[in-house]
Amino acid sequence: MILGKTIFLLGAGGMGMAALARYLSHRGYVIFGWDDFATEERKQQLSYIDWTPKIPESCKTVIYTSAIDADHPLLLSAQKQCKCYLRGQFLAQLLANKKVCAICGSHGKSTTTAYLVHFFKYHNIPISYILGAEFQNDFYTNASFDVGAQWTLLELDESDGTMELFSPEATVILNTDWDHPTHYPNAEAYQAAFERLCTRTRRWVFSEQPFKTQGQLQTFDARGLAQDKIAAECVFKTLTGIETETKDASTFPGIKRRHEILLQTQRLTVISDYAHHPEELRALLNSFPQNATLHVVFEPHRISRLNQFFPTFVSILKDVKNLYLCPIYQAFEKDQTLTRSLETALPQAKTLSDLPCDGLLTQNTPTYVVFVGAGNVDKQARQWLQNLKQQIQQYAQENFISLTVDQPLKQHSLLGIGGTALAYAQPNTPESLQKLLKFCETLHLESYIIGGGSNIVIPERYDGLVLQLNAPYWETCNKLAKGTFEVRAGCFLKNFLDLAEKEGIGGFEFLDGIPGTLGGALAMNAGIHNLGILDKVQYVTIMDRCGNKRELQQNEIQYGYRTCESLKDYIVLSAVLKGEPSTPELVQNKRKALHNRRLNTQPQGKSLGCFFKNTDLGSTGKLLDQLGLKGTSFGNVFISPIHANFILNKGHGTFPDVLKLMRYIRHKVNEEVNILLEPEVRLLGKKWEEVL
Repeated sequence: MILGKTIFLLGAGGMGMAALARYLSHRGYVIFGWDDFATEERKQQLSYIDWTPKIPESCKTVIYTSAIDADHPLLLSAQKQCKCYLRGQFLAQLLANKKVCAICGSHGKSTTTAYLVHFFKYHNIPISYILGAEFQNDFYTNASFDVGAQWTLLELDESDGTMELFSPEATVILNTDWDHPTHYPNAEAYQAAFERLCTRTRRWVFSEQPFKTQGQLQTFDARGLAQDKIAAECVFKTLTGIETETKDASTFPGIKRRHEILLQTQRLTVISDYAHHPEELRALLNSFPQNATLHVVFEPHRISRLNQFFPTFVSILKDVKNLYLCPIYQAFEKDQTLTRSLETALPQAKTLSDLPCDGLLTQNTPTYVVFVGAGNVDKQARQWLQNLKQQIQQYAQENFISLTVDQPLKQHSLLGIGGTALAYAQPNTPESLQKLLKFCETLHLESYIIGGGSNIVIPERYDGLVLQLNAPYWETCNKLAKGTFEVRAGCFLKNFLDLAEKEGIGGFEFLDGIPGTLGGALAMNAGIHNLGILDKVQYVTIMDRCGNKRELQQNEIQYGYRTCESLKDYIVLSAVLKGEPSTPELVQNKRKALHNRRLNTQPQGKSLGCFFKNTDLGSTGKLLDQLGLKGTSFGNVFISPIHANFILNKGHGTFPDVLKLMRYIRHKVNEEVNILLEPEVRLLGKKWEEVL
């Protein structure tokens, strides 16, 4: 019996315990905890735990992990005054009356559970869950309790034997590749534990193997890295009756340390992966293209596992030409002796210090650098990546190019949201822009042009070069003859409109209140309902990604409502626009009228204006208002209560917050009127369909 609503977690900094703490806090428990190895940064991340090395007197329940020694002082103290549970023992009691879908197996269970969480949330179905990993970019939390959820998803740990205490409604067994030899002496004992779990499962068992069960056996056919997704799709369909589509899985945000892409340029990909069981390692290495150059950094996890599977590890790694070995991560094991040496068995192996940085970005063939292991190797991967970024900086300096690496981008969007760019530069002339484009070509980097940031959503990371045309050269506009103006790409529309007003030239007033620059306005054909800026263009001067310049006449430009197909692969340098004869007073009055109308109907704050394009039904703002979506919020972003097509940032919004709110809006509109809204704003570096 669980005593009281105050609980103390011993070993609280670990992935499994941190998820349990969050789940319990959602259920109203007060959580205290301690971990001898948790850093201050980790404690701040887990702010829902009250960190203390002393068990409060009011606490009658203590939960600890199998990594805690039996003679740990806090555990000995707890056993005198509290009811103590292993994590698995506690979960078995806590979830005894819940409809549990348990996901288990020697490897792949975190990713499969995460896919299931994503499918439920993508389809707006309430779900409770406890996950032994963290989503990338904190897109979802690692655990959640939803009072309206029919199912609780549980990543079930078999390592300490507490799996024997569970009788789930549904069980997913991904594989039974022998593991944890300190608890299961042989493969038969390991297999038998899963067989017993199947006999206790009440309704469904999902597996590739023909297990005996009192319920129904649902089989899925997949191996390797695809297994986790395919298993999750099978389970989700059975539990909900909904068949997933390609976009459901393609929008999966990924979880940390599971095939986590730390960097991805046009040729180089750097990956961190948790693989520590030999079959996980085999599946990972088999997933890379045969024609790719592969560098593998491997950190063995636990001496007992390496001893048990030594010949298998050697057989998997012996053909890896570029292999770098790290010291063994021993975890909590003690008094283990390694009788054989990987360094001797794999003579081609080097150390991590031998892994090159220089030259990897300039290779013309696909290159993968993969950091593999469940211990400290992820930290080493990130340190190596910093060294690689310094190589980019150094290469730029050697070629007299001014740029910065790891540039924060939040301040470059009026929404005030965004992560970092691999590199950032501000070319001051077309010639310097050409030089930077050549730099990108040499290092196989993507590039992206930004202006005033009035129409762009910035993700958590962009692995390319962001070029901002905000030097004085780009901000100018000049009057030409006969009511025409030459306007450069970085000129803010307001400055251009001020000049047109001063010169008594009308026809551009409809652009008043649009806060962006000319380049962005042309790329999206900014304007009002039936009039866009490209209707006023005589010609546009553009540059391709190889640095070649040309002019596009107005009749050569293909454009429409909030889009311009002809400019999407080019960089706008300038444009010549033609207005209509008027007077300064008349232009000013028209601008004021439009400005006042927008002031009265549009909210103030951190926003990009209208987020979604209008549809055949008319104004999207009115449609969202009719559906009662005003004020809806996710995290720190919300729909304006003034104009329902405006998404605002309260101040600490994140890119995942924006995506969740956009998905929710699109889901509700599609559900009610069978229309899939199309974003009007741009997404830096990606297409919206890749993430929505």
